[in-house]
Amino acid sequence: MIKNTTLNQLCQTKIKLVLIGLDCLAMLLSLVLSFLFVRILSALWGIENAFYLDDLLTLKFLGLYTLFFLGGLGYFSQKEHYRLKSPWWQQVRHILFFCTFSLVITSFFSFMINMSIGRLWVIMTWLMAFVCLLLFRWVARGILIRTGCWSIPTILIGGVGNLIEACYALRSENYLHYQIQYVVLVNESGEGHEALFHASHPGIEIREEHDAFSPHDYVVICPDDRNQMSLRKTTLEVQKAGAHFAIIPPLEGVSLFDFHASKFFGYGITLLEPSVILGGPFMRFFKLLMDKIGALVALILFSPLMVFLCWKVCQDGGPAFYGQMRVGKDGRLFKCWKFRSMAANADALLKELLENDQAAREEYERDFKLKKDPRITKIGEILRKTSLDELPQLFNVLRGDMSLVGPRPIVEDEKKYYKERLMHYVSVKPGMSGLWQVSGRSDLTYAQRVYLDSWYVEHWSIWSDLVIIIKTVFVLLQRRGAY
Repeated sequence: MIKNTTLNQLCQTKIKLVLIGLDCLAMLLSLVLSFLFVRILSALWGIENAFYLDDLLTLKFLGLYTLFFLGGLGYFSQKEHYRLKSPWWQQVRHILFFCTFSLVITSFFSFMINMSIGRLWVIMTWLMAFVCLLLFRWVARGILIRTGCWSIPTILIGGVGNLIEACYALRSENYLHYQIQYVVLVNESGEGHEALFHASHPGIEIREEHDAFSPHDYVVICPDDRNQMSLRKTTLEVQKAGAHFAIIPPLEGVSLFDFHASKFFGYGITLLEPSVILGGPFMRFFKLLMDKIGALVALILFSPLMVFLCWKVCQDGGPAFYGQMRVGKDGRLFKCWKFRSMAANADALLKELLENDQAAREEYERDFKLKKDPRITKIGEILRKTSLDELPQLFNVLRGDMSLVGPRPIVEDEKKYYKERLMHYVSVKPGMSGLWQVSGRSDLTYAQRVYLDSWYVEHWSIWSDLVIIIKTVFVLLQRRGAY
């Protein structure tokens, strides 16, 4: 989260006015759209009692809606939506909570005061509010980018390992529009460290020293075990200059999701405690329930398509499905099913290719797959680009071998690449989709895949699963990183 005071006072005012103004417009538009939608729907269905309204009911409902609308502005303000620039999915979570809470309470009050207004209007109003608020946040972003008030010129200072991860994180958050000006490697001189950083972020300038700080700078300090003491001086310089800053502590492997910070009067320490226990029995049961229901519904919806694909794949004389042994929870092996996308003699073709093509052999040893794979059939190429080849894994989810969301299922030979992170992988069920699938998929290096799988396990929550499922839909539509 970033204080808007890193920008000048005029930009602060613009950001606040645009965000609040468009939130007001979104709430008003949702009311009008839901009214028109229910009117049209009632006329089409010919249901007389689906929408009942008179002047008194209108005033009652509008009064109740206005009350919750003002409460929503207060809630978003309390969550720092108008003073801080918080990550996109954090805002989505807050907006979803507000609209769901408002729907439940509005429905309850409508019943208590005997407001015989159409239930469909109440439901559609808050559903439209959720959609309009999200849409108008992006509209606000576009307006503020054009006025030059949204971009965040950022300086990063710290150790190479933490800097690499910080750059990945900041650049992945498209909504906030970070602009990394340069990075400073502290106590890590030498071409080796610079080459390591440039291998991950080739377009970012590396400097030996930072410029003089000003009140308009936003500085992200990324210490590690080797330079925490030297970065204390840098932190004091930043504070003395009046620049705004954030600290990314070297706590890889520790989940900081939903932590509560406690401060002690007279002492310069902060106590971090988890607000919820990740992976508790109730949360795991809820995930299991979501897996079973989601897989069953998906199988019903996609069954006609799956029957057609079975017929299409079998036209070359081979079987429709291909099962490969993968590593599951607790290291147990299971057969992971896919639509067959390769030729029936795929193993022989691969062996011949790897024996005769050194570049292909190196690529396969590094990534366990090939971008230009001669084994893939014509229908298989379509299946892979659209990820439809993975639909049979819904049966694996129903059987309990897999989850809808989880780490990428790996074969036995890949375990050695996980090293100490293997304990994270085998602690959960592998998933049909996961963090690596929505973060670049096959365009990522194998080390990045392992890191993302491990991060997912360490920071797992129902909310993160929902975010990944939503992101998966957009990734599949864009066909990004699939081959």
